[in-house]
Amino acid sequence: MSDFVSDFMRQFGPDVSRQLSASLGVKPEEASRLLPQVIPMIMGGLKKQMETRGGAQRLDHILNKYGREDVLNDIGGTIAAKAREANPDPQLGGLLGQSGVQASQMFGQMLGLSSQKAMSLIPMLAPLIL
Repeated sequence: MSDFVSDFMRQFGPDVSRQLSASLGVKPEEASRLLPQVIPMIMGGLKKQMETRGGAQRLDHILNKYGREDVLNDIGGTIAAKAREANPDPQLGGLLGQSGVQASQMFGQMLGLSSQKAMSLIPMLAPLIL
């Protein structure tokens, strides 16, 4: 997992941090510290769903629902679109469950975010990771 996180951070981290910073109104350094925490959480949820909730079919369903092949070509547009969602789902359906809400609240408190912005954080990042 750490190789994936390192590779993601090296290749996309600066751009994702900049865009996330602009959408949340936090410093880029603060946004960049969130990524290594959120990435393993989403990947762990994906693994658990695959192992306990339907194997490859479940994995395919989640990837089709939350991911897109071209999403990394428009990081800013993806984050901005997710930031505008009226009802963000930090649980990502069943992928993270209540852990997604709890993590969002914790990140929100760390960064001094409003509840709405805190709940948007994981949904903003999920398409980029998946």
